[in-house]
Amino acid sequence: MGYQDFDGKGDSKSHEKLKALRLDDFANITGRERSLPLKGLSVLDVGCNEGFFCIEAIRQGARRVVGLDKSPKFIAAAKERCPEATFIEGTWWNIPDEKFDLILFLSAIHYEPRQKELLAFLRSRLKPGGTLILECGVARDQRGRRWYAAPRADGVKLYPTEELLIRDLLSGYATRFIGPSVRQAGDPIPRYIYHCSPKQNTAILIAAKGGAGKTCLAGDFQSRGIPVYDTDGMFNRILRDQNYSWNPLQNLFKSEFGAGEVNCGLMAVRAVDCGLHEVVAEAIALECPLDTELFVLEGDALRHEKIRLSLISKLAAKNVNVWTMVPERHIPVAEQDIVSMLPTKNE
Repeated sequence: MGYQDFDGKGDSKSHEKLKALRLDDFANITGRERSLPLKGLSVLDVGCNEGFFCIEAIRQGARRVVGLDKSPKFIAAAKERCPEATFIEGTWWNIPDEKFDLILFLSAIHYEPRQKELLAFLRSRLKPGGTLILECGVARDQRGRRWYAAPRADGVKLYPTEELLIRDLLSGYATRFIGPSVRQAGDPIPRYIYHCSPKQNTAILIAAKGGAGKTCLAGDFQSRGIPVYDTDGMFNRILRDQNYSWNPLQNLFKSEFGAGEVNCGLMAVRAVDCGLHEVVAEAIALECPLDTELFVLEGDALRHEKIRLSLISKLAAKNVNVWTMVPERHIPVAEQDIVSMLPTKNE
């Protein structure tokens, strides 16, 4: 009898585990059909055994499936069972230099002494927006950020408390707790399922006209240690600094704003009028601090929709999540208007 229960007789209870993975929940997040939650995706199964989950990934719409296992016996069986997938014999440190939409890592991490390093390595093999589905033993009833040492038939293994798992081992991920997995013979503690996506850096765009208070708001962020990128400063550098002669905006700015007082708001208007909004957005995306977890972009240029949408697209391509802040205006309501909004007795 094999470990994976292709015929319902394996030790791993693979069909039950498949339900516990909640791929339908994954489909809801990605906007895919519940019946084909992996449609069009590339999938890696780490520790694939004889290929049960590789077969399921293909059945559920995956366009490319790679299985990895260190056992030549399992790899040979997997190739026979699932010729549509690619199978690699090796350890999980031998994952090919390829990015995947989804990585399955099930029932195995307790064998790895460098768990944080391994989870970071798996993150490097995920596409932006990709997901690691992790199934592992977790001492959820234990407190603190520490390991829980528990015996298995093959020796004492280390299992993290949930606080250690989320805050340290998975520190580079945004993690969602999905629920319990299947309890199997030999498990000293319960297994649980987590859907983990690489954390995205975040940019806050403060978009408003001059005088609306955006610079003051940006200053409040900066005083709390959050870096601020000022588009007005960028325009001044492009205008004055010869090192920016490569930028096509410099010729425009020098010809129209080379003398007299600099008006960055008008410079942004002229850039948009001349169809150079993409150039403005690219200049901002090149210089802003993409490697910081949270940063602020502010300046008059950001109130122009063409610049803003282009910039958001460029930042998204660099795996940066963007939030836009615009001021809400309080409009006083006349007393007679308030009375007219009150319900009548008949209402």
